[in-house]
Amino acid sequence: MKFGSVQRGYLGISMAPEQLDDAKKKELGINDDVNGVWIMEVDPSGAAAEAGLKKGDAIVKINGTSVSTTSQLAEQVARQKPGDQLEITFLRDGSEQTAQVTLKNKLGSFASQKSAAIESLGADFAAVSGEDATKIGIAGGVQVTNIRDGILSSQTNMRPGFVITKIGDQKIKSVDELKEALGNQSANFQIQGVYPGSNEVYYYGINDFKK
Repeated sequence: MKFGSVQRGYLGISMAPEQLDDAKKKELGINDDVNGVWIMEVDPSGAAAEAGLKKGDAIVKINGTSVSTTSQLAEQVARQKPGDQLEITFLRDGSEQTAQVTLKNKLGSFASQKSAAIESLGADFAAVSGEDATKIGIAGGVQVTNIRDGILSSQTNMRPGFVITKIGDQKIKSVDELKEALGNQSANFQIQGVYPGSNEVYYYGINDFKK
């Protein structure tokens, strides 16, 4: 009632998918021996950045509760609202540190509406490699590696593993292109793509999309 709509707290980070190739792991400095969630990107005006978290940090606890998967981390954050404070325990260069993070709302925590738009989908994404794209029989795309609470779960029956090839009429080959395409859509549009191992093209309709 206070906000006029359901308000959830957002950290302002993108989390590394749990299945990454060795080259991407090396780029991020990911150590497979660490049982945590690795940060792949930090929005410069987001709550996490303001608390000092950086790309390559590994979050291991939220308010003392261990988190080892993106879904566990998302569940802990989703329980909070804008203005709530979290104690985040993370690893940086092998050293354990803690940070007090004051959560923001979905739009206020991002440097651009494009970042807010992709966050509102409620999923994790990873670009499909050229080799995997050839196997699937597509020119390229972005794979949905995990689906949480958000637009995709509430408006579609999309499953993890789905590879997005188009947003509206725009072809998608990277996460940046996905962000760009989302920012160019009207309130109603279609997501087109395929599931690896299937020759069928799927379409998911999105309605009342707010950027």
